[in-house]
Amino acid sequence: MHDPLHVAIALIHNQTSDILLQQRAESVHMARLWEFPGGKVELGESPKIALRRELKEELGIVVTQARLFFSFNYQYPELAIRFHVFVVEAYEHLPMGHEGQLIRWQALADLSLSSMPPANQTIVQALRLDTRYMIADQDVLAEQLEQQIETQLASGIQLIQLRAHTLSRQQYFKLLNNVQGLLLAKQAQVILNCPLDWLKAEQWPYLHLSAKQLRLAYAKYQSGERHQYFSASVHDEEELNMANALSLRCILLAPVLKTPTHSECKSLAWAGFQRLASMSNWPVFALGGMTKDQLAVVQAHGGHGIAGIRAFAD
Repeated sequence: MHDPLHVAIALIHNQTSDILLQQRAESVHMARLWEFPGGKVELGESPKIALRRELKEELGIVVTQARLFFSFNYQYPELAIRFHVFVVEAYEHLPMGHEGQLIRWQALADLSLSSMPPANQTIVQALRLDTRYMIADQDVLAEQLEQQIETQLASGIQLIQLRAHTLSRQQYFKLLNNVQGLLLAKQAQVILNCPLDWLKAEQWPYLHLSAKQLRLAYAKYQSGERHQYFSASVHDEEELNMANALSLRCILLAPVLKTPTHSECKSLAWAGFQRLASMSNWPVFALGGMTKDQLAVVQAHGGHGIAGIRAFAD
């Protein structure tokens, strides 16, 4: 198998948070589709150096600050590509189509997936993920759980995992029914963390895989079964490789720092988190010892956002 082609991609926002797109030329594959700017990483270049070169050639801008958002592999029928997606945080000059291409600014909510190459659609899905991932645990928050969910929904949080390991199936779905209306009203996503045999197949895309479930899902994948899941718990490189093979929306990488309830667990620390995050095919949430004000630190180390129970308990 050939090594993948490496491509650097830029996410450039204006002052109103619209994102920059450019149109592919008539003469190339997937002509006239709209895509994020960027291009091939040449021999001897790092992805970030390639990003700066491509944006100067394509748009005439000089990138002064950019951070890695995430990287992922994408298999086209004829070609394997490893995309390195950067958020461009500062640049000089006004973007223009220096290679004759049309460019436009588009609100994230208005991006049309059907008018973009398939790999760009993966990036849009990642962009639409909230940077806060609340784990709502009945065991930890007890009778205050529903109030905590309501409070966090009011703050705008969009990802809430419902984890209740000690509840029966009946108790779990009663709890889910109690908060379902709140979640729908706020257009938030509920992620289910429960035994797989409690769910119908159409609910699997909203399932969080524990480390044990991840191994089972990977075994299904190896036997030829293909399913969509929402997220998975990852603690080391072996589990990361399993998660990379599956179809997910994100992973929860843990424990980043030591926590009072798992003080005996060896933490990844920021260096370990960054190393594994750089290898992930999916946006990465930091879990373990996180607080709500650590988002900038997480993103500086290649993560997408923060996951936690107590991080969102007030």
